[in-house]
This record gives sequence, C-alpha cells and structure tokens, in this order.
Amino acid sequence: MSGDPTSDDAAPAADSDGDPPSSQGIVLLDRRAPGSPASAIPLDFDLLHGHVARLVALVDRPVEVTVALLDDAGMDLLHQEHSGVAGTTDVLSFQEDGSDEGDHGAPVVGDLAVGVEVAAREATERGRAIEAELLLYIVHGLLHLTGERDHDVASRRRMIAAQDGLLEQLGLPRSDEQAETPMPGSSDPVGNVPPMATPGGDR
Repeated sequence: MSGDPTSDDAAPAADSDGDPPSSQGIVLLDRRAPGSPASAIPLDFDLLHGHVARLVALVDRPVEVTVALLDDAGMDLLHQEHSGVAGTTDVLSFQEDGSDEGDHGAPVVGDLAVGVEVAAREATERGRAIEAELLLYIVHGLLHLTGERDHDVASRRRMIAAQDGLLEQLGLPRSDEQAETPMPGSSDPVGNVPPMATPGGDR
C-alpha cells in the first residue's frame, strides 16, 4: 500500500460523557496509556473518523463496532488472555455474544483492538501513513466480524479480495498481502470482551 488517506470530514462530536456518539456505527476510542511511547505518536483523528464513517456506508448491514486504539502493552495483554499468545499484534476482533455471523442481514456487532505501535512500525517499513495502516487493520477486523475467515490459502484469497475491494472504495491503496502468507490479525474473533475498558482518553 502506498499513498496517504485524505478526508475533509470532521470527527463526531462527543456526547455528555465525553465519548463519540454510538450512532456513527464505528466508534474510535483512544486507549493508549498516558505517558507511554504510543501516546506520543500523532494520529489524525479527523481523517480516521471520516474514513470509518464511509466504511460503515459500504457495509450492507447495520454496524455497531467499537475500535480501541491500544499500545503494545495493551495489545500484548489481550493477545495473551484471549489467544494464548505472548506479544503484541496488529488487530484482534471480539464477537458480540449472541451475534449470528452466518446471518448476512444481521447487524455486525463487536469490538476491535488495534495496535498503534505495530501500525507505526509497519507504516514506517512500508512507506505509508500510519492512518492508512490503521485503516487496513480496521477493515480486516471488521471483515472478521462479518464472518470472513483466513484459515487457509483459499479463505485468505477471498478475504484479501474483500479487503482490497473496501480499501479501493475508500480511496485507499490496496494492501500488499499475499494469500500464501499470514495476513494481519489472521486469527478468528477471540471472544467477547470490552477492549475499551483499557485506561486511556477518548477521541
């Protein structure tokens, strides 16, 4: 992927509790620990909000998803607790209890945890904006919540096609993932937990 996402859309206004309104379909929460190296990474939240609003419009189902932006420590904690794997990762998806991923008309309900420090490192290595990398992870995680899987080459090929199709419609470059290699966030939804409970500020 190359090039930077652009948007003139403003971020959603916060409600009386300081959280973005849930009517947006995808709510972004900044849960990086204050004072951590991740908290010093600049992010264009207006740009991110604009793209996720358009992403919701592209999904032919109601969307109720919260995205928590976490540092390496927060991602490592969730990764170990819910996947049994030590170390940080790019994206984890958490399916809402009782949601029917086999029903293609049912609302897409769940949570995503996205690694900001992972995105920063990958964006630097690939020569892209960190926001573009984060949006790749959000698209990938959202597809998992709709029932897409990437167990094998055939399923990864289908998921890459769906992922790249959404990125193109958002005006973002296609991913550079290959079906023969593991994709970002390649595990299935790992449970139903509120990653937004991790301390941090809201955006």
